[in-house]
Amino acid sequence: MEEKNKKTLIFSYMIAYTFIYNFMYIENLYFIEAFGMAISIFINLIAAKIFVEKQKYYLVRSFLLVLISMFCYQGMLTTFFVFSLFLMLIKEQSVKEFFKNIGIMLIILFVVCFINFIFIITCPESLLYIAFFI
Repeated sequence: MEEKNKKTLIFSYMIAYTFIYNFMYIENLYFIEAFGMAISIFINLIAAKIFVEKQKYYLVRSFLLVLISMFCYQGMLTTFFVFSLFLMLIKEQSVKEFFKNIGIMLIILFVVCFINFIFIITCPESLLYIAFFI
């Protein structure tokens, strides 16, 4: 087996174990928010893949997907950072590019948090309607 494929396989197993076989995550499935959590994790995974592979308009697409995931479930926002970090470790790149991507990820996360904060301050009653329909 090729060295790069072996490294990719090991990191894939680590991510799968962390989010699928983790007994602490299974406890979250007891709650009604489990659907929102699962959707948020899935959207963050897609955003991380787009970000790391640098697909067309990757910054805008990643930003919008992270923003959508933030409104699905706020607690899962950091999964974008974790997924992107794992995927960047698999992809061979220079140290300078690695830290540049980390900085861009942090900027995306802070902007999304700021937009969510503004939404909560300006429209607190809308959150009650959203929670009622879920």
